[in-house]
Amino acid sequence: MNDLLDRHVGPETRKTYRHRIESGFVAIYLSGTAILDIGYKGGDSRAQPIVPQAIGVDLDHPGYDGHNLPFQDGSQDAVHSSHCLEHIQDPRWALSEWYRVLKEGGFLIVAVPHKWLYERKSTIPSRFNVGHKRFYTPASLMAEVEQALPAGGFRVRILRDNDQGFKEDVLPHLHAQGCYEIELVLEKVKLPPYASLLTPSPKAQAVVDTYATFIRGLVQARSAGKPIDVITLERFGSALPIPPYALLRELFPKIPDKEFRQILRPMVDTSVVDSDWYLTEYPIVRTMVELGQKASPGDHYRADGYFQYFRPAPMSDLYG
Repeated sequence: MNDLLDRHVGPETRKTYRHRIESGFVAIYLSGTAILDIGYKGGDSRAQPIVPQAIGVDLDHPGYDGHNLPFQDGSQDAVHSSHCLEHIQDPRWALSEWYRVLKEGGFLIVAVPHKWLYERKSTIPSRFNVGHKRFYTPASLMAEVEQALPAGGFRVRILRDNDQGFKEDVLPHLHAQGCYEIELVLEKVKLPPYASLLTPSPKAQAVVDTYATFIRGLVQARSAGKPIDVITLERFGSALPIPPYALLRELFPKIPDKEFRQILRPMVDTSVVDSDWYLTEYPIVRTMVELGQKASPGDHYRADGYFQYFRPAPMSDLYG
């Protein structure tokens, strides 16, 4: 342990290095024989990688260009990166590379400055580091992770605000004191056999993108006070199966829900419904139709189903 405590690690890692050792963090997540420490110097030319067996990877490492790692797929027990991701132009590319080189069962450990602890302002540029290309909250960090890594291919083992010793009374125009980071630990796991069902297929994603572009145009037209051609909306809805409400809703979080439903309503009313699949997927609708409470599966879908996140087309068409 003394050998570890004597290591001259990067400046941010140094703040809680003893705690990581004494708490067992290093033993659990950084005990493998093949470990990379990305961006380990942190501006300190004398800095050492986080553990003795780790390879320090910085911009001067042979074959490293800031994104692509010169290491084989599945070759590493852990990848550690402290206060580096916020400096990288394409974070999703970087995350996918860090994930690529991990073995199944390996750990990805990432720390980034916290928007509300370090930056303490809403938008870039940073007051204290012009190299920061983004501000992070736990939610925005996880959003990048989920966009970069395969669905079902990782588990979140730790996601926390590390505010050890943070000084609440330091005003925002002065540099924060103490710890002011988000700490994330992911474990790479084997993709499940149903992994392809967890995200839209390329065909389905193209439909989502088409609807998103169309809706964006409608929103701009409404903002400009232009009349909306309902006939065009109906034709659009009948031409392409409308994606699940949740998929579209998350693309337009700033539009009030009531307004967003009004925009989609004409397209929903003409959307094609696969009745056989719908009745199989939602047997309660079959019962309602048999009892005469609904005229058809399509009638139920258009009146109630869509905005309860039911899907108008077979699961395989949307996700397979």
